Amino acid sequence: MKVYVHINSTDEKAKAKAIPYVTKYTFKVTPFSSVEEVYEKIIADLKEAEICLAEDEVLMPKIRKGGEKGFTGARELHFNLYAAQAMLARVYWMKGDLENAKKYADKVIQSEKFQFVGQEDLSTFMKRRTSLSETIWGLYTTKISSYLYDNQLLLNKMSLPVGWRDIYKTVEENEDNYDKRYYAWFITKEYNGKSKDILSKIMDESNDVSEYTGGAYFGFSMIRIPEMYYIMAEALLEEGDRERARDYLDAVVSARGMVKFADRDTSKDITLEDIMNERRKELFGEGQWWFCLKRLNRDVYVHALDATLKGGDKIYTLPLPTEELDPR
Repeated sequence: MKVYVHINSTDEKAKAKAIPYVTKYTFKVTPFSSVEEVYEKIIADLKEAEICLAEDEVLMPKIRKGGEKGFTGARELHFNLYAAQAMLARVYWMKGDLENAKKYADKVIQSEKFQFVGQEDLSTFMKRRTSLSETIWGLYTTKISSYLYDNQLLLNKMSLPVGWRDIYKTVEENEDNYDKRYYAWFITKEYNGKSKDILSKIMDESNDVSEYTGGAYFGFSMIRIPEMYYIMAEALLEEGDRERARDYLDAVVSARGMVKFADRDTSKDITLEDIMNERRKELFGEGQWWFCLKRLNRDVYVHALDATLKGGDKIYTLPLPTEELDPR
């Protein structure tokens, strides 16, 4: 038996028995929910969280300096009001309900609690830490950066996929050969006499807390403000409002120091591919791209196999562990 927790699957049997979504503490075995029921329960939980966390409108100031104390401080390290709204936007987007996805993405943006960092901070604002400007919700940790670094460089367990540079190539006039994020988020290191490309965006070889004296917190961002702009752009594009869709996409493009789509070929509207490409460049290394492909049943390039697998139930339907069927 297989499980495919996605609304667009053609495997009706798998969709009818997706996962056991637990809503209360009990020793009884929780029955399976269908894909549609799972979405309904996730959304219900997040909406309840939104109500419970309403006080964050006051607890979370627009300008955060770091060093906050106590449970009501450092709200970006807790699942806060805006995290609930941003996750609702993400869940609705994954479900394909772009109308509601836009509604919640707009709530986060209109709160004005999250701003893009300055271009001068592009290479450091995520490295080893959450951002006091862009992170909506993150996890505190002093270990993940060096763990990733060791696995990518020292242990050689991680490597960048073939052709990774190509996604950052630019063709617009008066620009460098690559997107500015390419220069900010990747480095080449020499190790054992060989050159190794490193995604330095979120990792470093040191995690000594005493090294960093700024206000941000050590950790990893779970969701950041650019994602809300991509959701807005895609929803508006689907509605036919191509100009406003381009404005939201350009907000991120401009913040990253690139030429806006509005200033490129003015005879062309943006497309879903433009949004997807920008998502991939911005969220590289943050665990998002696979879900973007799954949502649209896109083909997947598997780095370990050096092969592209055709999108569909065959690769996106995951085996259901037999122990999940144990009635005990």
